[in-house]
Amino acid sequence: MEIDRRRKLMALSIVVLLLLAGGVVLLFRPGMWGTTPRQGAPATPMVPFVICDPQCNPDIDPGPAPVNEVDIGINPVDPLNMIVSGNDYNTSTGLHWLGVYWSKDGGKNWNHSMLEGCPGCPDNQLSTFAGSGDPVIVYGADGTAYLAGIASGDRDSAPIQRLLRRDPLSVTLSAISTDGGATWSNIAYQGTAYTRLTFHDKEWIETDPNSQYVYMAWIAFEGAVTSRMQVSTSADGGRTWGTPVIYTELRQLELNTQGATPMVGADGTLVVAFIDYQKNQMMAVRSHDHGATFDSPTPVCPVTPINRNFPEYTFRTPTIPQGVVDRSGGPHDGRYYLTWEDMASGNSDIQLTYSDDGGVTWSDPMQVNNDNTTRHQFFSDVAVGTNSSVHLVWYDARNTTTDSGLEVYYAESTDGALTFPVQFPVTDNPFEGNDAGETSTGAHGHPLGDYIGIDTSKDTAVMTWPDPRNQQNGDGNTDIFVARVRYAYPTTDGNFTVPSATPMNQTIRGG
Repeated sequence: MEIDRRRKLMALSIVVLLLLAGGVVLLFRPGMWGTTPRQGAPATPMVPFVICDPQCNPDIDPGPAPVNEVDIGINPVDPLNMIVSGNDYNTSTGLHWLGVYWSKDGGKNWNHSMLEGCPGCPDNQLSTFAGSGDPVIVYGADGTAYLAGIASGDRDSAPIQRLLRRDPLSVTLSAISTDGGATWSNIAYQGTAYTRLTFHDKEWIETDPNSQYVYMAWIAFEGAVTSRMQVSTSADGGRTWGTPVIYTELRQLELNTQGATPMVGADGTLVVAFIDYQKNQMMAVRSHDHGATFDSPTPVCPVTPINRNFPEYTFRTPTIPQGVVDRSGGPHDGRYYLTWEDMASGNSDIQLTYSDDGGVTWSDPMQVNNDNTTRHQFFSDVAVGTNSSVHLVWYDARNTTTDSGLEVYYAESTDGALTFPVQFPVTDNPFEGNDAGETSTGAHGHPLGDYIGIDTSKDTAVMTWPDPRNQQNGDGNTDIFVARVRYAYPTTDGNFTVPSATPMNQTIRGG
């Protein structure tokens, strides 16, 4: 009897052990818990590829009127939330206004609205302006989104009444969203002008990663003779703003400047880079007291601005720098990066420089695009991702044969921007830039705007741009498109395999 009981216990123990062993095998079976790539994703080591779910290039603005000059921000608290802003011509007057597009599912689906005050929108303090534009989007560390822009012109063409009401004719402005871009509040002005002698232009906004400080830098053109670069500071998360501080110097004949790009380090150092077109020089100023005072402007490197009006293009192509600070905690944390388009080689190329000492000294500029053609590259933007990876986007004509054929190119570096071995087009089809239209006089207009944008989450780079692939019968309509790139993880030797020239055939589930 005792022997039978022991035999039964032994048999039961064997069954239990077999079940446990089977469970362990099942637990670590390939494909469980995401241990292997999902269908369509490349095997480790991972190389960058475009996420085509549901499309490779979602059209986030299929409206009847054009949208151009776009920027993008990704929420650091909720990376599935991203906002794009652009010059949106879908207004009752046909003049552009600050349009906002937001997604809360990683860029699969998008919503659209206009900043209030637009023609045909509910009235507010912006309702006296004819138009608004120059959109910039940035997130704070707490997930608050900041929209920056300019507004100008007289909507009701009543100058006497405007003067009596003390309504400005030109402003830089900001607005705040705490719900991922769906609604905007706290519209505030930083620079104001009440006559046509002063025009505020090309603002850019940046947040401090460790505080409520927000900075806006821009240029004020004075009587078409001089220009003043200036900064306004908010110490309370963009709700109120201080008096603008001028940081360029008349005594150094800094009279023709543009392209302010503010960058903030982890220690709070504010660096503002800009181009002095009179000297063909990239310049930078530094502030250690939240924009109250600035060091004298110092040279970064020579710049050869590209042709503002290329003969083959009916759209303008200004040279405007873009900058970012590495806040990733990776091996190059704290590095400041600047990128711009440059004609030093005889055609337009993408250049980049960096600083490891808070903007005091800068590396020699390097060419990012790796083509051997004489075709143009322009409108670059830069972002930093996980582990100090550096990501760029730009318009590129290298693979096209028509006068205005363009693609949008993406490049990644995992060695602190020393090299960019991975670069490929993210557009699923080339397009004709000139199809975006031109001014009524046939002169070079701005149907593509003056810049495009890129931002990153922990494993995805998202870029946005306008292109006219959907224009019909020469109507010049430009829509906003996005591409999402799952970017690379480095291999054990610090390198990674260059992806194929046609990465569009890889499809995974986004998010």
